Amino acid sequence: MVTPSDTDNGRVTLALLGQKLDVLGDKLDDLLERQDLVDRVVHEHSVQIATQCQRLDGRIDRVEDRVKSWQAGQGVFTALASAVAAWLGMRS
Repeated sequence: MVTPSDTDNGRVTLALLGQKLDVLGDKLDDLLERQDLVDRVVHEHSVQIATQCQRLDGRIDRVEDRVKSWQAGQGVFTALASAVAAWLGMRS
């Protein structure tokens, strides 16, 4: 970075301002490149998360279907066990 010398009487020249603007422009370009990288990474992770959520939703649906089947089977078994218990109770 260029600093004004003591012989300039504290005045800033257009060349010095131009150099400072160039440095600021370079820093801004670096920041924009980093932001683009961050944006790309966030987008990629968002896509991965969305895909994983869809897969998990499918798995949850399958588990819920299995639970319903087991509940139906338990209901039938309970009804049969109750009928057998009632039949045995009536025989005594």
